[in-house]
Amino acid sequence: MTPHNKGVAWVDVDPQVHFGTRWAHGGLVGALADIASGISVAIALGEAAGSIDGTLDLKINFLRKVVDGDLTATATVLHLGTRLAVTEVDVTNKGTPCAKALATFMLSRDR
Repeated sequence: MTPHNKGVAWVDVDPQVHFGTRWAHGGLVGALADIASGISVAIALGEAAGSIDGTLDLKINFLRKVVDGDLTATATVLHLGTRLAVTEVDVTNKGTPCAKALATFMLSRDR
């Protein structure tokens, strides 16, 4: 694994689509963290299709509310084993940190 094996997922948060009058739902952050993590594991393994059996754990620490604009999750693989992979995710909203996550994945035996 090299440091450039990062998975990135993003969305442009639109208040009319993603939330009412206050802020975006935390599930949007979780979904982006999970997607970015899966991408980073697939890059590290060199094979996207069939490399991950599923997400075992996703832990998110919310740092601030998500408002409109760019929401980006950037994941880095911390551990890549035979059956498990662990990632760390930084989530930003318009460039400002808004969450930190850790994800654990079960890797496919067939890879």
